[in-house]
Amino acid sequence: MATQNKAVLGYIQCADCGERGSVHAAAGRRNQLYKRCGCGCDQRNGAVVQSRLWYETEWLDGMKPEKAPAQVQAPEDYSGQVDRIDQQPRGVAADDETGQQTEIRPESKPENEPDQPDKTGLWWLAGGVAALAVLVGRA
Repeated sequence: MATQNKAVLGYIQCADCGERGSVHAAAGRRNQLYKRCGCGCDQRNGAVVQSRLWYETEWLDGMKPEKAPAQVQAPEDYSGQVDRIDQQPRGVAADDETGQQTEIRPESKPENEPDQPDKTGLWWLAGGVAALAVLVGRA
């Protein structure tokens, strides 16, 4: 079931897909912001993400919330983290202790394991044939 977005408060450039995303206030007492763009709905609530949404959104006239989300960092604490995150290519995680980067790869099947076809369609076919046989048998 799809949910409806809250009112658009402003716009921000997505660091992942490059599209212009809309910024919304989360429902309820959470006092958080979220973004919708080509990536989908981004509801992460960490300090860096919430700070980026708070400081970098181009707010529509009169739409900036009166109170910043609780996770928003002070401007001087936030600025250094943004540079580090925005310069990091997608799919690469930085190791804070060594400074080396580790490539993140999606989990995949071992090469020696063959792909198995989906057999759920066969069960539906067998059920349909059985139901037809019952109907023909009654006639």
